[in-house]
Amino acid sequence: MHVQNVLKSAAQTQKQINLVKLHEQSKASLEQEIQNYKEEATKQRKIIYQLEKDRDRYINEASDLTQKVSRSLTSPFSTNIAISETKGQGWRTIPTQ
Repeated sequence: MHVQNVLKSAAQTQKQINLVKLHEQSKASLEQEIQNYKEEATKQRKIIYQLEKDRDRYINEASDLTQKVSRSLTSPFSTNIAISETKGQGWRTIPTQ
């Protein structure tokens, strides 16, 4: 009877040890997954920052070009306006009327 109790206790102890190992593996896996998400979030923040910088630069370029066109249209010496083609076909000159 004493031997059976010892064997039952040993089996229960082994079950607990196995559960602890399983929980430790799960914890390590989740910690790695969290680290991967943190790294991905950092990459995404860098991409967003670069996209915001590009957006601001394009806004400033568009504003500058709008001002140049506006000045050209109001200038009495202006006879032609250079307009950039949107399809990448280069510059062409359009005569004003």
